[in-house]
Amino acid sequence: MKQSLKDLLEDYCESGKVIVWAVFHQNYEQIAYVCRKLGLDCAMLTGQQNQKEKEKSVNDFTKGSLPVLIANPGAGGTGVNLTQAPVSIWYSRNFNLEHRLQALARNHRGGSEMHEKITCIDLVARDSLDVHILQALENKENIAQAILGWAAKI
Repeated sequence: MKQSLKDLLEDYCESGKVIVWAVFHQNYEQIAYVCRKLGLDCAMLTGQQNQKEKEKSVNDFTKGSLPVLIANPGAGGTGVNLTQAPVSIWYSRNFNLEHRLQALARNHRGGSEMHEKITCIDLVARDSLDVHILQALENKENIAQAILGWAAKI
């Protein structure tokens, strides 16, 4: 996973900013290590920070020259504007569809067409729990869309 992340960061940080989403505390340091090896400065947005630290991280990333934001979807998923990043990389994930959808919406906001497209990449190891988590998230999203589509017909 670290090598795949390294390759992606090398490719995408040349042309813009990248959000790397992670749900596990251990992953933050793994991702920061890869960034350091590449000479990339990064900020973190996690539940371990107080509100002032979170605001500084977001400000440093959005208004500064930091190319990478390591973010937890629970901490950075709602009410945070990260439209400066045209790329999101999911390093780890959990079963929470709401956090995933909110996080995906951080770098693409309605009415903000800052980028031609937004790229979302899921790093997934073959035969891992991540495969099952992604399938469960897709199933949840399909069910939600089916219910909303059915409700709209009423």
